[in-house]
Amino acid sequence: MDGYFSDLTYMAVVGKPSERQKEVYNQLLKAQQAAAQAIRVGASFADPDTAARKTLEDAGLGQYFVHITGHGVGHRLSRVHPFLMPGIQGVLREGMVTSVEPGVYIEGFGGIRIEDNVAVGKDGPIFLSTPRKPW
Repeated sequence: MDGYFSDLTYMAVVGKPSERQKEVYNQLLKAQQAAAQAIRVGASFADPDTAARKTLEDAGLGQYFVHITGHGVGHRLSRVHPFLMPGIQGVLREGMVTSVEPGVYIEGFGGIRIEDNVAVGKDGPIFLSTPRKPW
């Protein structure tokens, strides 16, 4: 709207989640929260992605995370929209806003993505959407 863009994903299951769905969701939530906590002034654009990937690797889900952890949101004419991904150059600055949206996609199971918008605050991450809770 008026040159600003955002990105926010909510997901659900039909009925009650299975034990496997709960397990994958909760591990992904840990990865998403690890990435969000890595959003700090002076951190590299790659740091949140590294945190998410390590958490998913440790949970045995790393092979199913096939995209970036997030990207900047805000005014389209802004000079810097951070991409949270491996190998990218750049440093997070106070006031930047980014999505934090790791996901896993497992053949025969389905996909789960948890996404929030997070601002780089002076003292750490500031959630601009309601953080998810474990299942």
